[in-house]
Amino acid sequence: MSDSSQQEKKIDVVITSYERWEFTKECLNKLHEHTTYPIRVIVIDNGSSPDTQTALAREKEDGRIDTLILLDKNYGLEPAKNLALNFVSSEYHVDSDNDILVAPVFGGNDWLSKLLDLYDGGKYIAVACRPQVFIGADQEAMFKDSPPVLERDFVGGSMRLMNTQAVRDVGGWRSNPKDMNEANRGEEKYICGKLKAAGHKVGYARDVPCFHMFGEDEWGYNGVEHYHRDQWPVPTDKMYGTKEKWYENFALG
Repeated sequence: MSDSSQQEKKIDVVITSYERWEFTKECLNKLHEHTTYPIRVIVIDNGSSPDTQTALAREKEDGRIDTLILLDKNYGLEPAKNLALNFVSSEYHVDSDNDILVAPVFGGNDWLSKLLDLYDGGKYIAVACRPQVFIGADQEAMFKDSPPVLERDFVGGSMRLMNTQAVRDVGGWRSNPKDMNEANRGEEKYICGKLKAAGHKVGYARDVPCFHMFGEDEWGYNGVEHYHRDQWPVPTDKMYGTKEKWYENFALG
């Protein structure tokens, strides 16, 4: 983004959560630790337990969440994202799941500054960080000789930077999915499919990594609970070890 005035404006970061407080806490920790670009953090919680919502309220009291939306029940991922979109005021916003850890500042700029630079005058309407694991895909083959943004049919909610008006123009996500399975799976295919149908491009940032927390090594959650039923388990040689080893060898390397 070349407009210097834009660089002074805060970017809204929307995180959708449901239970898994340990994930959300770690996500927020890394977000604040490794983001230098001005942001406004919006968390929408999909009817978690009182303990989880109390913990989120404490985060807001401590100033780590700017806007907190606590829903009375689990309406599903897509309806929650649509509701949160009403609270977004920035021209561009980041949409993310609560199990994504951003990488440390590297190369002089943080992850968000790098994503903004990759917009390339609006060529890409959605650019996401590159997670360490792609479910059902070989990322080494995917990114071999790729340009800085690897265009895809869809990109997941891994700190996905999106043009807010473009998302609104296509109607956002599904407001009334037929069931909870539809509400919680495939949001990236739905929203990116609508954006691409409108003539936009979406892609992953080759050189802007993030860590996707999932699996039995992360607080005992397994792939079924994480909505990766059809692809679980991920081969261990694709996991790049624990998040601590990833931060040491991948993000900082």
